[in-house]
Amino acid sequence: MTNNQDTRIDEVLKERWIGYTRSTEILKSLELLFRFHKSSRMQNVLIMGESNNGKTTIARKFLNSHPPYLRTIEEKESGCMFEVVTRPVIMVQCPHIPNEKRLYYEILDQLNLPYRKTTKAEYLQKTVINALKDMDTRVLILDEVHHILSGSPAKQREFLNLLKYISNTAYISIVALGTNEASFALKAEKQLDTRFDKMIIPRWKYDSDFIRLLMTIEKILPLEKESNLAEESISKELFRMSNGILGEVVKISRLAAIEAIESGIEKITPQLLKKLNYTSPFDNSPVMFH
Repeated sequence: MTNNQDTRIDEVLKERWIGYTRSTEILKSLELLFRFHKSSRMQNVLIMGESNNGKTTIARKFLNSHPPYLRTIEEKESGCMFEVVTRPVIMVQCPHIPNEKRLYYEILDQLNLPYRKTTKAEYLQKTVINALKDMDTRVLILDEVHHILSGSPAKQREFLNLLKYISNTAYISIVALGTNEASFALKAEKQLDTRFDKMIIPRWKYDSDFIRLLMTIEKILPLEKESNLAEESISKELFRMSNGILGEVVKISRLAAIEAIESGIEKITPQLLKKLNYTSPFDNSPVMFH
């Protein structure tokens, strides 16, 4: 393999933002949420979709657009000026079971704050609330929120009441990410459920939006020849192989691009896609073409 090939394969494997209509709509909604004025009834968002269909990628795009920074404040008593860390948005993973202390650990880890696992929950809670206020956190992203369903009904309600308390006390909005079952988790606490705007990322259909997606992907693949992924024979094969799951479309396109570079073909063809012999881990029921 030449240095040029090796460099281009590295380019293929780089994480890149791939925008599309629904991702733009959701990001716009998240930016409005970020600007929402602090109140005792903060607004929240639940983003639902199948696994590997873009939820976390959208959330990370939003997270990266609001990075940590230092702000200068004045101490009231001394009048001295000093810098403090600001964390406008933080992202944590929901514990695999609804557990109060484990959520605090996740948040404190993200804020780079020390703690002891022997500390009582009420003290951890105070630490978390004070830290979120001090760091002027406006949005807490909670990934894999469907994990709440793994607890008993009582534990689910307890965990959801905790989220409501954090939101109300620290004046932050919550962006929850989860599978389509995540909406059932929120329904355990009706008052909290009404504060969440529901946004769905559906499985892709074989339509003009899917074709535009392939055209966007082709633009970032460093191949020396045009593949014309929008051409029907290639686009239908990519759709069939991916079952309309965004992460699968991207993964298959990368594998195909690497094979095209290594083989010297320098473009993706229907024959090359079949040669990959790729089987998606997702539902392999027949896909519908329109």
